[in-house]
Amino acid sequence: MSKKIKVTAAIIYKADRLLITQRSHPEKLAGLWEFPGGKVEEDESLEACLVREISEELELNIANLTPYLVVEHDYGDFEIELHSFTANYDSGEIVLHSHKNAEWISVTQLTQYDFAPADKPIVQKLIK
Repeated sequence: MSKKIKVTAAIIYKADRLLITQRSHPEKLAGLWEFPGGKVEEDESLEACLVREISEELELNIANLTPYLVVEHDYGDFEIELHSFTANYDSGEIVLHSHKNAEWISVTQLTQYDFAPADKPIVQKLIK
């Protein structure tokens, strides 16, 4: 049985745009797009994890976190339980520490990007 990892993802809104990030090499899933976030530490709440990860990875501050969708996905050698939240951009300028790229896009542009498998159900729900 593969290991299950609990992770978070933020759908960050800035006016009518949302933030997506591109995974960098040599990570698994490199080059695919995702909603930024990361692994939940022991004894850390989902919200605290997301605020920390967005600050560490992108140097952005977010506010008004609201649970959005939970996705379970089996990547073969590991499984993830992805807890996504909508959030509002609060402050900061994007600095890429662990991503190849980041873009503010409209919901209608989501279909133009190749997302990581676990993020696809979130994309589908956003488009509807």
